[in-house]
Amino acid sequence: MLVFLDESYEVATEGGYRHAYAGFGIDELNYRRLMAAVHQAKLRLFRQAGSMTPDEIHAARATQIITEEAPEDAELKATKLLTAKQAKWHASYGNAPGLLMAETLLDALSAGGGIVFGVLSAPSNLRELQDRGGHLPIQFCRLLERVESWMREQHDDRAAVIVPDTVHEGIDRQLSKRIADYLFRSSDGKRMRHLVPNPFWVDSHSTTGSQVADLVAHILMNSMRPAGQRKAIDHLWRKVVSMEYRSTDGRTRGIRRVVQKTTGGS
Repeated sequence: MLVFLDESYEVATEGGYRHAYAGFGIDELNYRRLMAAVHQAKLRLFRQAGSMTPDEIHAARATQIITEEAPEDAELKATKLLTAKQAKWHASYGNAPGLLMAETLLDALSAGGGIVFGVLSAPSNLRELQDRGGHLPIQFCRLLERVESWMREQHDDRAAVIVPDTVHEGIDRQLSKRIADYLFRSSDGKRMRHLVPNPFWVDSHSTTGSQVADLVAHILMNSMRPAGQRKAIDHLWRKVVSMEYRSTDGRTRGIRRVVQKTTGGS
């Protein structure tokens, strides 16, 4: 099983940050199908600027997303697909290309049996998630707990490969070590026997799963905003939440908010 993860964050008007670390789990065969669906969606909704005139670009933006690259090579970025302007247009007319793309991707993820996980928090500084003096941040611990619960209940004979979007080589290396230390040395981590200890960091530009995880994370981060500041993408949030993991006993859910405690076991 593959678990793609990415983060989305912004400075909060009330101070600190809004941060969502989120993504989805999917089996390998359905991931191939998801990749094919994303490829077709890019061909349908993306258009390369090439030699288009400014007037042609302006007219095309009503129905397509203009890119500098060939459509199949363009990276999906939630912050560009789900702008406030696109969201308002879609709420009024239902045809904003960025939101149509997001709807298509989430529908494809759902059709492939994707299971959503996410941890929402409000760190005062992003370094709390990157430099914790040898400890794995609590956000990662809670996310791993949820993936482990899913694997134990539904895929007990398999292991999940964690596939995060790369941050920075130094940070990636530190987090890889801390994840392994947590899984092998902490009492909670030792019980997580369905997780491959080494995460496989990938470049989102070339990895479809990371681009879809970015979309999931951004939608969840938007839900953390005060009601009056949220983008008008509630229908996308409902699609994401419909794929949320729920344990059979109802005690564990895939999406969780964490308080301002910042370290897990070591």
